[in-house]
Amino acid sequence: MSGDVISVGFFYTQMMEIGNWIGGDQYSGRMIQFANATIFGVAVMNYTRDFDYIWDEVKLPITYESNLKAATEILSGVGGQHTQEFLEGAQQQLERMRHYFLVRRRPI
Repeated sequence: MSGDVISVGFFYTQMMEIGNWIGGDQYSGRMIQFANATIFGVAVMNYTRDFDYIWDEVKLPITYESNLKAATEILSGVGGQHTQEFLEGAQQQLERMRHYFLVRRRPI
């Protein structure tokens, strides 16, 4: 497991998971909570407690012969159209979480 610790309590520690099924250095959307007594043992992963969004990624094979600039423009345009509402909701929830937890700003 890897992630950013956002809360350390008397009994529990919480962190925002980074990686796992996401290949990049990006939050997966899961909050991991584990008892301080088992700090390097067992973790509890929560998908809905404080954050309603789970990130995933789409891997696209780009060859050396591909037009990288055109592929980037097409994917950014289509991705932006279809994820705008989703990203706005996720950004709002991340901002709300920043009031309660130590969550770093990362580009989405």
